Amino acid sequence: MQTRLTAAAAAALTLTLAGPAPLRAQALTPEQTKQVEDVVRRVIKDNPRLILEAIEDLRRQQEAAGKAKALAALKDKRQELENDPATPVAGNPAGDVAVVEFFDYRCPYCKAAHERVKQVVAKDGKVRLVLKEFPILGPESVFAARAALAAHRQDPKKYYALHDALLSAKEKINDALTLKIAGEAGYDVERIKKDMAAPEISRMLEANADLAEELGINGTPAFVVGEALAPGAIDAATLEKMIAEARKKKAP
Repeated sequence: MQTRLTAAAAAALTLTLAGPAPLRAQALTPEQTKQVEDVVRRVIKDNPRLILEAIEDLRRQQEAAGKAKALAALKDKRQELENDPATPVAGNPAGDVAVVEFFDYRCPYCKAAHERVKQVVAKDGKVRLVLKEFPILGPESVFAARAALAAHRQDPKKYYALHDALLSAKEKINDALTLKIAGEAGYDVERIKKDMAAPEISRMLEANADLAEELGINGTPAFVVGEALAPGAIDAATLEKMIAEARKKKAP
């Protein structure tokens, strides 16, 4: 006789067997446990797809829960995301839609997306580009982020030129190249080196990392526009669509 169970039932039995031994002992006698084990083995042997279906169901549930958590965080952290006065801003500072970008200067995908983002923001003319330093690729990424934020504190008006140069650099960003580019952008490099250690910069990087975690962002680049979050090096059309949808939702 072929035994049939739903994917959910198979998963439940599997979890029962995988649970702590004391819990299983309280729920089932040894004889009952063996009977359940025999049933599960037979079900898995006769219907191996049930395990895959159960795993896929769990994946979908986790994905839905992650999206719900991210949406709640987007609403709860709106001011911190879009209007932190210490965060560098480019594009139109008085724009009607904010595009928040989490990035790393050593990330090749950030470099690939950079020109597209720049073109979309310039073409639109009403986008406020909020730039969240999120260095995740090692010490040289952290150095570049600290240097850029120290430069922003020194002269915010020059920051985007530095940001653009760092993301446009053909060479891989390292400490020496970061400082060289900062000098070429007109910054006082010695002051940058001194200001990089400021506790305010540490707090900003920690705050950005906390925001990313709450939003489920674990890579760069990642873009937040209105209530939409898009990980990865999105194309211009996708970014334009996100901006249009955010603008439409804000319209009276």
